[in-house]
Parts: sequence; structure tokens; C-alpha cells
Amino acid sequence: MNHSIKIAHDREPTAPIEREKLAIRTKRITVVDAMRGASLLGILISNMLIFQYGMWGKDALDLSSFSALSQGVYYFIKIFIESSFMPIFSFLFGFGVVKMAESLARKQLRVKWHLFRRALFLLFAGFVHRYFLWEGDILFGYGLTCLVLIMFVNRQAKTILIWGILFLTLLVGMMAVPQVMIEKDQEKVDHFIEETNHIYQNGNYLAIKDHRNNAHPVELSPEMNILFVILTPFMTSALFWFGMYAAKRNWFIEGSFRLTTGIGITVIALALKSVQYIFPHSPLQGFTYIAGSLLLSVGYMIIFVNLYRKTEKLPIHQFFIAVGRLSLSNYLLQTVICTTIFYGYGFGLFGKLGVFLGLVLSFVIFAFQMIGSKLYLKKFRTGPFEKVLRYWTYLRSV
Repeated sequence: MNHSIKIAHDREPTAPIEREKLAIRTKRITVVDAMRGASLLGILISNMLIFQYGMWGKDALDLSSFSALSQGVYYFIKIFIESSFMPIFSFLFGFGVVKMAESLARKQLRVKWHLFRRALFLLFAGFVHRYFLWEGDILFGYGLTCLVLIMFVNRQAKTILIWGILFLTLLVGMMAVPQVMIEKDQEKVDHFIEETNHIYQNGNYLAIKDHRNNAHPVELSPEMNILFVILTPFMTSALFWFGMYAAKRNWFIEGSFRLTTGIGITVIALALKSVQYIFPHSPLQGFTYIAGSLLLSVGYMIIFVNLYRKTEKLPIHQFFIAVGRLSLSNYLLQTVICTTIFYGYGFGLFGKLGVFLGLVLSFVIFAFQMIGSKLYLKKFRTGPFEKVLRYWTYLRSV
């Protein structure tokens, strides 16, 4: 007699509780989908600076030429948004890896082999996304990280937590490297930004693609490039590990944190992120910004879960859930829309729209994605990218 039949015939008082827990674990956790959808809004707002000014140019803007409103919006994005929503997306990716592994195990399928195929597809999709469309791709890094997570998917929660703390320490230390590079080769960086502005505003598709893939502000040796590729999943994977830990502990099912805890963490995190703008010459500004960014992600997640549980029946959540269920398709669609608006082969608005209008545009694009995702899911179960990913993962239609 299998376990599910045993539960069904168990007359002990705890049987209904166990059945309820099993049912919850085997269905979609809507708060996770809603949070994933909400994180995409934060990612779009943050990425809008890259779409408008480039990966290097967004941190070298002449703010004195901006209006007071645009300056305020810029600092708002830097402190409240940037570097704090992508970690949420990464956290939920790690969470999803464990839940997928559990689902594969229940279906008696080869867990690691399916996850390996999933990682390969993300690597391929990430390479295509970056090479042909946009330098801000995250899918390639997710594919690399997924290859590492496969080795830990069956480990105990405590072991995963220890590794997460270890890689978080590595992340904080390594994130200071780009700033050192900028200070060392500032003239090259400035020239690269000027060249990028001209090409992205006026160039055709081939010129922009060539610049994106062949021009670099800081030259690295082939050995250093290989080293960075190898270290990438280890440097950026801390939040993935914590997401796996949360899935192992069933945080979104059984565990919870108080709303006041989330608010407290958020206040501390915002103070840490503000240090580099209040004290721009502080030697600790890099550390405080990174630590504050990650803490802010945690604070936002705790606040979101608490508010979601109190307002679960509000219609707005269904729109966030819809965007979250199509998260990868929506992420790629944001690239297509924004590169068309800002690059020379589209409307050529690179560097011209401004920070405030860029924020407004972010909300407009996301509103269309919310409505479009809701309508799409009335006819289809999964998004176009998700469907291809699932087919490749299972080698059949699922």
C-alpha cells in the first residue's frame, strides 16, 4: 500500500492535517507566483536605466543636468529598487528548483538529469539573448548556477544554508572588483560610454550588436575571462541557495515572519544603501550598498508575504500571479520592447527620454504585461518560452 493510500485510510486525528499539507505542497504556491510577478516590475524599473544609458553609463550620469524631479527619481531607483529585486527573482528561482525536484521525484523521474537539461536550455537562451539583443541578460548566469544547484538539490536544509552563507561572503567580497576596475581605467570607461551613446542612438542593428559583443571598457586576458565565467555561479548564487533553503523549510507554506520584522529589516537596509550617497567617500560604501541591497530583498519579501496573506482576495494579486507564471516570457518581452524603443534600429531614444519618464514608461509596459498575461492564461496554460523550456526539460509536451 503506497503512502497516499495509507493517509487516505488513516483514522488518526492528524490525518486531515497531513492530507492538507500534502495537497498544499503539490499545488502551485500562489504567493510565490505573485511575488515573482511583482519582482519583475522592480527589475524592469531598475533595467530601465540600463536600457536608457547602458550598463556602464547608468552610474556615470551628470545629475546636475537633470531636473530636481529626475534627480529624486534617480536616487529613489538606486536606493529602493536597484539590486534589490533581482535577488528576489534569484531567491524564487532557487525555491523553484527544489519544488521542481520534488515534483520530479513524485513522478519517479530522474531529478538531476531533468534539471541538467533545464540548465542547458537556460545557458543557450541566455547566450542568444545577450548576443543578439541585450547585454543585461540573466538567463545565462541562471543556467550556470542551476548546474551548481543540481549537486545540492538532495542535501539537507542546514547544509544548503551553510553553503549559502559561504557564497554570500564571497559575493560581498567579489562585488568590489568592478569598482576597482573603473577607478583604474577611468579614461577608457569614459570613452567607452561616449562611444556607446553614439552607436546606440544612431547605429543600425548590426552596428549595435557588434559594439555590444566586441567593445569592452576594461580589457581582460583570456585567462581572466575564463576565470570569471567559472566563478560567476559561485559569486552570484547566494540568494539561490537561500531560496532552496526556504523551499526545504516550506517557508511559504508553514513558516512565516512578522510584518514588523520585515519593516525593521527594510529600514536598516535602506539606511545601508543610502550610505554611498550620503557619505560618497566612505571606504565602506561598497560593502554597505551590497549588504543593504540583499537585506532589502529579504525585507521586501517578508512584507509582501504578510500583505498578500491579508489581502489575498484582492483582484490585483491575480494580475501579479499571471505575470509571475509567465515570468521568463515577460522578462524577454521587456527586452524586445525596450531595445526597440531606445536603440537606433527602433525609435532611437537612447539617453533622451529621461529618468522620470523612464519610470512612467516602466509602469505602462508592466500594466500591459499584467493585462496581457491575464488574458493569455485564459487560453493557454504556460507562456511561449516556458512551454519550450518544459518541452526540452521533459522531452515531451507537459
